[in-house]
Amino acid sequence: MKRSELTEHFIELNFMPQDACRWLSPSELKTLMSSTLALLFGNYADKRELQKVFDSNLIVMPPADQPLAEGGDFWFDYTADVGDGFEATYTVAALMGQPSLRVEGIEGALPRGQMLVLGGDQVYPTASSKAYEDRTTGPYRSAMPSASPQPLLLALPGNHDWYDGLTAFLRLFTQDRMIGGWRTEQKRSYWTVQLPHRWWLVGLDSQLDSYFDDPQLKYFESTLTANLQPGDSVIVCAATPAWLKASEGYPDAFNGLEWFERNFVTSRPIPGSTEREPTGAQARLWLSGDKHHYVRYAERLDDPQAPEGTARQMVTAGIGGAYLDVTHGLATELRLLPQASRNWREGDDEATFEQQPVCYPSLEDSRAWSRRLGKPWAKESLLRRNPGVFTAVALTHFTIFLLMLLIFWQGVRANETGLIIDAYLSATPGELAKFAGGLLAVVLLGFAICLLPLVRGRPPLLAIKVMVLIFAQLLVACICFVGFGLLPVGTLGLLAAWLKFFVVIIGVSVVGGVLGSFAIGAWIVVYMHQGLTSWAMMGQAIEEGKGFLRIRLDATGALTVYPILTEELVTDFEISPEQVVTSSGRTTKIPVPAGPLPVPRIIEEPFKVLPTPR
Repeated sequence: MKRSELTEHFIELNFMPQDACRWLSPSELKTLMSSTLALLFGNYADKRELQKVFDSNLIVMPPADQPLAEGGDFWFDYTADVGDGFEATYTVAALMGQPSLRVEGIEGALPRGQMLVLGGDQVYPTASSKAYEDRTTGPYRSAMPSASPQPLLLALPGNHDWYDGLTAFLRLFTQDRMIGGWRTEQKRSYWTVQLPHRWWLVGLDSQLDSYFDDPQLKYFESTLTANLQPGDSVIVCAATPAWLKASEGYPDAFNGLEWFERNFVTSRPIPGSTEREPTGAQARLWLSGDKHHYVRYAERLDDPQAPEGTARQMVTAGIGGAYLDVTHGLATELRLLPQASRNWREGDDEATFEQQPVCYPSLEDSRAWSRRLGKPWAKESLLRRNPGVFTAVALTHFTIFLLMLLIFWQGVRANETGLIIDAYLSATPGELAKFAGGLLAVVLLGFAICLLPLVRGRPPLLAIKVMVLIFAQLLVACICFVGFGLLPVGTLGLLAAWLKFFVVIIGVSVVGGVLGSFAIGAWIVVYMHQGLTSWAMMGQAIEEGKGFLRIRLDATGALTVYPILTEELVTDFEISPEQVVTSSGRTTKIPVPAGPLPVPRIIEEPFKVLPTPR
């Protein structure tokens, strides 16, 4: 059965399988409201300040009761942006939950990770206990109801987790709850994990990119900075890839992460002194989600003969479940720390990171796919992927038509008697065209007035792209007004006046809704270069192309990162015939795949990250 059929069994499943979010539908305007409220009142409802009363635990992996074998490897997974449509979320979770996983392009099977890191945005569109249950814990519980031994699950809050002030996130991830076969252990929205072979993993909570709170900084001072030794290596997980924004004309975007590395990884205060001393440690790998693609940047080294894995790496891997985003248009190289940054100090070195040739989607696919939203015949068109847009545009054209009809009656047919609808339907083509042309001329005159500030080198009163959108919709409205006014009177002449009006207004609304929706899709594609690129992809809600990173830490202290992707999702399910007992002791039925899981492939050849030179 399909997802829509699974929803009929929500009582048995104890959650409601959800469709992927339709981000451009009017129903998602509440997400914009939540985002705005979170930004306005975030500092007043910042629950990070309250977390200082929680336990300040340093997490050690593997745990004492699961020691590594002599010379054994430690495996863990990383993914982000998971809590969207059921099929994508379930497929990624099921692949990560397999005891061993066969991957095309890799010889042999990869063992299940002993730890799973969720890098942000565990739920869409806004956080709540029910939303987490329906979009995250339900699918993950179904994908791996139990496991032995139980992998650790760590979560980092993203902006969507913050939209309720972090309330639901803290209830779910910081109270030792079981999520299917995964166990939780973190006590705060940020964490430090001591890994084998002198590696450390940290997760930072920057609360909607604002700042690091004092309890969080004290936590990292005690759990991380005080314990670092020369030669230690650190993996930093951030909620957003600030390094990308730093290349887009925002030189201070990376300042927070750079400041954390400078003051908590590479140096520490000398007790009893105002001076600082180097720790000898280094952040070797930066991981983030938020952007729903896979892109890797590697540090440019002065020595081209340096061993493989010497370069530091910055990876964006937000492919855990949400819509696929573009990769074209990203900077080919990042300069961190630029002199234009307020963090730059005399003597600082500017590191350069180069974009690696393989990404997902590929640059060619990214360019081609981003244009599909404006193609009426494509299954990814705006109208087909966001049907709610049709309703909103149809209502808009319904209103515009009523206003145009009233103006037409009062202006062109003011001296006539009879019903408005009969006067409209009996109008000549010349009268209709003259009226529509006059209306468009008035609108264009208004736009010209809005453009007058350009003469003095100032921005227009209304953005040009907004004028284009308004004009396109008015043009569609005029086409509908003239077109339906040309209906032969005889076709509706025998109907009562209210039936004539009903037929015309419904026709205008439907045709206007369809043409207006296509116009919006084309407008987004045309103006992608002016900040609408993400709209062109989020409007398509591409669910395929999801995956995660599987990471091996070997006895030599080297990391090997396997970027794994599936371009097929599980879409056919059955309900488990018997009740399943989860690791938390919960008894429930679960959806299971009607066939085998898809076999994922490698995005690029596994890459190495060597430990900090000693």
